[in-house]
Amino acid sequence: MVCSDRTFSDRIRCLGYTEAVSSNRSLFVSKSQSVSVKSLFSGLFVIVLAGCQMGAFSSTQRLTLAEQMRGVGTDTDQGLQIYGLRNPIVTDLMEQALKAERDRSFDRAVRLLEEALVIEPQAPDILQQLAEVKLELGQWDQAKDYAMSSIERGPRVGQLCKRNWRTVAFAHRQLGDADAAGWASARVPLCERTRPERF
Repeated sequence: MVCSDRTFSDRIRCLGYTEAVSSNRSLFVSKSQSVSVKSLFSGLFVIVLAGCQMGAFSSTQRLTLAEQMRGVGTDTDQGLQIYGLRNPIVTDLMEQALKAERDRSFDRAVRLLEEALVIEPQAPDILQQLAEVKLELGQWDQAKDYAMSSIERGPRVGQLCKRNWRTVAFAHRQLGDADAAGWASARVPLCERTRPERF
């Protein structure tokens, strides 16, 4: 099996599969090169088990930086959330930008979000989405600045608030400022507010 011409994540899965087969080769082939039914099923079981373990590993590896900032797979919608009115054209541009992210066309995502900002220049969620794309591009200072602008204009509570501070923390960490990164990380749980009880 050739693993060298694959992406990093695929190479991890490929190498893991190759090692699983190599380490259990004795389960398939006896000294006389004949295959027994018992060893065949044992080998298949080992490969399936290895595949399950690698699948769990690769699912986390597939998360982009932007998805990690958004709490994909970890956050819930519990707690207070604040949403503003939205121009449908802006909604479409932001959805197109998300699709561009999934296609790893990050420069196109930036252009779409900048176009959305022309229509709604104070929208904190656009600023935050742009900050997350800047992380994907490795533009740490710009990512931090956009996230801070989102914080200044945003509700400072709920999911958007968490995304803000995660982005700021990550950018500071990449810039080598551990103290600022730690301070920003500590702000994330403070974004949670319970909904007021209804009477």
